[in-house]
Amino acid sequence: MKPSPEQVREALAKLLASPDFASAGRLGPFLSHLANTALAGEIDRLKESVLGVEFFGRGPGYDPRLDPIVRIEARRLRLRLEKYYASEGAADQVRIDLPKGGYVPAFSLAAAETGPARRRWPYWVSAAMVLLCVAGILAVWKRIPAANQQADAARIAFDRGRYQMNLYSQKGMERAIAYFNESLAHNPRYAPSLAYLSQVYALLTYYNSLPEGVPTDKARELAERAIDADPNLAESHAAMGFVLAAQQYRWKDGEEEFGKALNLNPDSGLTHGLYALSVLAPHGRPETLAEFRRALDLDPNSSFINFVYAFALLASGDPAAAVKQYERTLELENIHPDMLWDYGMALGYAGRHKDARQAFVRHAKLEGASGDDIGGLQAYFAGDPERCRRDLPATEKLVSAGREDRMDLVRQAAMCGDSELAFRWLERAIDAREPQVIWLRLDPRLEPLRRDPRFKPLAARLGL
Repeated sequence: MKPSPEQVREALAKLLASPDFASAGRLGPFLSHLANTALAGEIDRLKESVLGVEFFGRGPGYDPRLDPIVRIEARRLRLRLEKYYASEGAADQVRIDLPKGGYVPAFSLAAAETGPARRRWPYWVSAAMVLLCVAGILAVWKRIPAANQQADAARIAFDRGRYQMNLYSQKGMERAIAYFNESLAHNPRYAPSLAYLSQVYALLTYYNSLPEGVPTDKARELAERAIDADPNLAESHAAMGFVLAAQQYRWKDGEEEFGKALNLNPDSGLTHGLYALSVLAPHGRPETLAEFRRALDLDPNSSFINFVYAFALLASGDPAAAVKQYERTLELENIHPDMLWDYGMALGYAGRHKDARQAFVRHAKLEGASGDDIGGLQAYFAGDPERCRRDLPATEKLVSAGREDRMDLVRQAAMCGDSELAFRWLERAIDAREPQVIWLRLDPRLEPLRRDPRFKPLAARLGL
């Protein structure tokens, strides 16, 4: 016997209000969409290609082979339903399931209990049992080892560090390092703190912002320690994959580590984001954007993932979409100065030169500079390419003095049409293993160089 539509809707409302689903993000609305569509008899809409467009907001050309969001979310939904019916929903009379292999939910009535009534314990027996349980709990509590208390302290400090890391600002990174180190002071083998600290140092290496005294291979060391401490923690392998790919150009080894991480935890938004950033994007692989979207489906408020996804959109040749994505990132109010710089670049590519200038002025103020004079490559995107060309000698002086990255000059020279200067410094940047050389195939500012026969051999030196 099947439940009536009214019974299903009541059961659905109860289920969606439960703690298991109230904190499950889009899984609750996804289940509601599936159930209500099935109740309406519109089974033909419960197909992967249709759900990707109607519920997950993918475009008309959505291809489930490249973007498996529907399958992934359905798997997560099944697991959440199993958890609910094994705990809070164990006594529910109406059950809603999502059978494997499809997206049409199944509705069923629980069988009524039969058999003799259970005997009740006398009141005094129940009371005595409660007292004995309480006494036992207190006795065990007194014997809890100090190691457990240290584990709790390590976890609390880790949670605080992870929050600060998500702010994706210089201060946020500094505080994250302090909290992760506090966590490791309580437990030197606390794998989550080792893994996330590795990722922070890898990011700071990319920005040439490592704290004084921290070696450039610190991220690798921490990743190794994290894997040794807990080889089954996905983030440990993600940290190693990030280091191997983005810092050492060991692309195949890095991808293998990310494969291990995603097998251990396919629902880690940060892992998907780091994989897209450090393996897929540098090679211009077609699944790059889908992987970034998957990361954001899992972790929509990650400043870092929102930021790098915007750059990937710009590199794909869609400046209008990139501008919107940078604006979404800035709405999170976790602003790294580079976010405003890249936002100005996207505005420039979109032809909005006045708005680009304003973004660059905001960037300068965030960096502690005063005034609104826009020069160098910023001038190009603000609509003044001649100023960009005039400033090339000044930029070269700064680079020679070690005050700017070599890649800054390479990009400016490329956009201004000075390919000789660009290639001369690009070779030096590769020799110095500057972090941003991994974007040779992706960065739109380097597009003028890619048509030159000198480009391919240089990219090959990086395995690109």
